[in-house]
Amino acid sequence: MTQEKLREGLEELHVGLLQSAPLTEEGHKERDELAAHIRAALDSDDLSEHYFTLRDLLGESLAAFEQQHPKLVKLTLGIVDTLSSIGV
Repeated sequence: MTQEKLREGLEELHVGLLQSAPLTEEGHKERDELAAHIRAALDSDDLSEHYFTLRDLLGESLAAFEQQHPKLVKLTLGIVDTLSSIGV
């Protein structure tokens, strides 16, 4: 069940990232890199191989999203919480 919840959260965050408008060129690059990592994890047969990388990337992205994209912060915190419940 937790894997399914994580996958759903990542899908929603991926779509949100692709629809978001970064305010800076650097923000655009960071958004695209995070979206690419999320897509790679979602396309993987074993999502658990990506847990630690996702946790680290999502943690780093929170500060960048905080001012510009509060909805993305909420989605990211939900995924971080799910990862935490898995023990990551």
